[in-house]
Amino acid sequence: MTKPFENLLQQVHNDPNVGPNNRVALEEFLTNETPGSCLYTKWSNPPIIASGKGSRVTDVDGVEYIDCITGMSSMNIGHADERVADVMREQYLKLSHWFDFPTPERLRLVQRLIDLTPVSYTHLTLPTTPYV
Repeated sequence: MTKPFENLLQQVHNDPNVGPNNRVALEEFLTNETPGSCLYTKWSNPPIIASGKGSRVTDVDGVEYIDCITGMSSMNIGHADERVADVMREQYLKLSHWFDFPTPERLRLVQRLIDLTPVSYTHLTLPTTPYV
């Protein structure tokens, strides 16, 4: 029986630019998961990222990249910033999530946004929505 992404597995196997750890990880990934609709449109063989610091990420073979997709979701804050981690930990220990309901922190954020922008009212929504 043919594996669902046999063509991509062959591509990984035949590409001399794929490092040994990336090759193993990509083969495991393509054997066990769907690559989705974005991953292989951006890279011929995407790196498997193991860590990040600031605006840089490092793959499982130790190759460092500038993270040019940090604008997605909340990653525009960068990776592994201790200040952000401390604030996130403090908030998580107090209240990790409360859906879309007001919290004191949310109220402060909204007021800060109003103070920084020429708006007098705002609506918080998902990061892919084109307004704040």
